[in-house]
Amino acid sequence: MSNFSRATTHSTEFEGDTVTMSLHGLKRKHMMMLGPYMPSEGDGMGAIESMKLLDVAAELLPDYVSDFKGLKDENGNALGFEDVVDEMYFIELISDIMSKLFDISNMGAKDAKNSRRQPSMSIDQPVTSGDIQSQE
Repeated sequence: MSNFSRATTHSTEFEGDTVTMSLHGLKRKHMMMLGPYMPSEGDGMGAIESMKLLDVAAELLPDYVSDFKGLKDENGNALGFEDVVDEMYFIELISDIMSKLFDISNMGAKDAKNSRRQPSMSIDQPVTSGDIQSQE
Protein backbone atom coordinates (compact mmCIF):
# COMPACT_ATOMS: atom_id res chain seq x y z
CA MET A 1 0.00 0.00 0.00
CA SER A 2 1.30 3.48 -0.83
CA ASN A 3 1.68 6.34 1.64
CA PHE A 4 -0.37 8.67 -0.58
CA SER A 5 -2.85 10.77 1.35
CA ARG A 6 -5.36 13.13 -0.23
CA ALA A 7 -5.27 15.51 2.75
CA THR A 8 -3.29 16.14 5.90
CA THR A 9 -3.79 18.38 8.91
CA HIS A 10 -1.20 21.11 9.41
CA SER A 11 -0.73 23.24 12.51
CA THR A 12 1.55 26.27 12.80
CA GLU A 13 2.06 29.27 15.07
CA PHE A 14 1.62 32.83 13.83
CA GLU A 15 1.96 35.79 16.20
CA GLY A 16 0.75 33.77 19.17
CA ASP A 17 -2.17 32.11 17.37
CA THR A 18 -2.19 28.39 16.70
CA VAL A 19 -3.45 28.04 13.15
CA THR A 20 -4.76 24.70 11.90
CA MET A 21 -5.87 23.69 8.44
CA SER A 22 -6.36 20.77 6.12
CA LEU A 23 -3.94 20.67 3.18
CA HIS A 24 -4.48 18.77 -0.05
CA GLY A 25 -1.46 17.81 -2.15
CA LEU A 26 -0.60 20.04 -5.10
CA LYS A 27 -1.28 18.90 -8.64
CA ARG A 28 1.73 18.73 -10.93
CA LYS A 29 0.86 21.79 -13.04
CA HIS A 30 0.40 23.95 -9.93
CA MET A 31 3.64 22.71 -8.40
CA MET A 32 5.41 23.85 -11.56
CA MET A 33 3.76 27.28 -11.35
CA LEU A 34 4.82 27.79 -7.71
CA GLY A 35 8.29 26.24 -7.81
CA PRO A 36 10.19 29.25 -9.19
CA TYR A 37 9.05 31.39 -6.27
CA MET A 38 10.04 29.06 -3.45
CA PRO A 39 13.37 29.90 -1.78
CA SER A 40 16.09 27.28 -1.69
CA GLU A 41 17.21 25.84 1.64
CA GLY A 42 18.86 28.63 3.61
CA ASP A 43 18.16 31.31 0.99
CA GLY A 44 16.07 34.32 1.84
CA MET A 45 13.31 35.61 -0.35
CA GLY A 46 13.50 39.14 -1.73
CA ALA A 47 10.56 41.55 -1.79
CA ILE A 48 9.89 41.03 -5.51
CA GLU A 49 9.89 37.25 -5.16
CA SER A 50 7.60 37.54 -2.13
CA MET A 51 5.09 39.60 -4.06
CA LYS A 52 5.18 37.22 -7.03
CA LEU A 53 4.72 34.25 -4.70
CA LEU A 54 1.76 35.89 -2.99
CA ASP A 55 0.17 36.67 -6.35
CA VAL A 56 0.43 33.08 -7.59
CA ALA A 57 -0.52 31.67 -4.17
CA ALA A 58 -3.67 33.82 -3.99
CA GLU A 59 -4.79 32.25 -7.22
CA LEU A 60 -3.98 28.61 -6.45
CA LEU A 61 -3.98 27.97 -2.71
CA PRO A 62 -7.71 28.28 -1.97
CA ASP A 63 -8.11 24.97 -3.87
CA TYR A 64 -5.59 23.27 -1.56
CA VAL A 65 -6.34 24.73 1.88
CA SER A 66 -9.55 24.02 3.80
CA ASP A 67 -10.77 24.09 7.41
CA PHE A 68 -8.53 27.09 8.14
CA LYS A 69 -8.97 27.98 11.84
CA GLY A 70 -7.32 29.76 14.74
CA LEU A 71 -6.02 32.99 13.26
CA LYS A 72 -7.49 36.20 14.68
CA ASP A 73 -7.12 39.88 13.88
CA GLU A 74 -6.25 42.60 16.42
CA ASN A 75 -9.87 42.67 17.64
CA GLY A 76 -10.09 38.91 18.17
CA ASN A 77 -12.16 38.28 15.03
CA ALA A 78 -11.48 35.05 13.16
CA LEU A 79 -9.70 35.41 9.83
CA GLY A 80 -10.49 33.02 7.00
CA PHE A 81 -7.96 31.81 4.48
CA GLU A 82 -9.43 34.08 1.81
CA ASP A 83 -8.53 37.04 4.08
CA VAL A 84 -5.00 35.81 4.65
CA VAL A 85 -4.02 34.84 1.12
CA ASP A 86 -4.63 38.34 -0.24
CA GLU A 87 -2.66 40.26 2.42
CA MET A 88 1.09 40.86 2.14
CA TYR A 89 1.21 40.97 5.95
CA PHE A 90 0.81 37.17 6.01
CA ILE A 91 3.62 36.31 3.56
CA GLU A 92 5.52 34.33 6.23
CA LEU A 93 2.40 32.29 7.02
CA ILE A 94 1.75 31.73 3.31
CA SER A 95 5.39 30.65 2.87
CA ASP A 96 4.99 28.16 5.74
CA ILE A 97 1.84 26.75 4.15
CA MET A 98 3.53 26.55 0.76
CA SER A 99 6.52 24.74 2.20
CA LYS A 100 4.25 22.19 3.88
CA LEU A 101 2.28 21.75 0.65
CA PHE A 102 5.51 21.05 -1.22
CA ASP A 103 6.47 18.48 1.44
CA ILE A 104 3.18 16.59 1.32
CA SER A 105 2.98 16.78 -2.47
CA ASN A 106 6.34 15.08 -3.03
CA MET A 107 7.25 11.51 -2.35
CA GLY A 108 9.94 11.34 0.32
CA ALA A 109 13.33 9.80 -0.49
CA LYS A 110 12.55 6.64 1.52
CA ASP A 111 9.22 6.16 -0.24
CA ALA A 112 10.83 6.81 -3.64
CA LYS A 113 13.46 4.17 -2.90
CA ASN A 114 10.79 1.69 -1.80
CA SER A 115 8.70 2.31 -4.91
CA ARG A 116 11.48 1.40 -7.32
CA ARG A 117 11.43 -1.97 -8.97
CA GLN A 118 13.80 -4.48 -7.43
CA PRO A 119 16.71 -5.35 -9.76
CA SER A 120 15.96 -9.07 -9.71
CA MET A 121 12.45 -8.34 -11.00
CA SER A 122 13.44 -6.06 -13.89
CA ILE A 123 11.25 -6.18 -16.99
CA ASP A 124 14.48 -6.53 -18.99
CA GLN A 125 15.19 -9.91 -17.42
CA PRO A 126 13.02 -13.01 -17.74
CA VAL A 127 11.55 -14.36 -14.50
CA THR A 128 12.91 -17.79 -13.61
CA SER A 129 11.67 -20.34 -11.12
CA GLY A 130 14.61 -19.38 -8.86
CA ASP A 131 13.36 -15.78 -8.76
CA ILE A 132 9.88 -16.92 -7.77
CA GLN A 133 11.19 -19.14 -4.98
CA SER A 134 13.46 -16.40 -3.60
CA GLN A 135 10.51 -13.99 -3.44
CA GLU A 136 8.40 -16.35 -1.27
